Amino acid sequence: MKRFFRGFLFGVILGGVIGLLVAPESGPKLRQMVENRFRQAMQEAKHAAQRKRNELQKHWEP
Repeated sequence: MKRFFRGFLFGVILGGVIGLLVAPESGPKLRQMVENRFRQAMQEAKHAAQRKRNELQKHWEP
């Protein structure tokens, strides 16, 4: 499982770098786009974690 997360993280970083290198947008516009997408991804991750936390709590409650 540890190898999976390392590979996943590497893929995310590599994909981000390649995406920035071939981006058709200007610097400020690109930074704003990246920031917006990052914020959206963080919100989705928080919601997914909360759903999983709720699911696990329901599973382990007597």
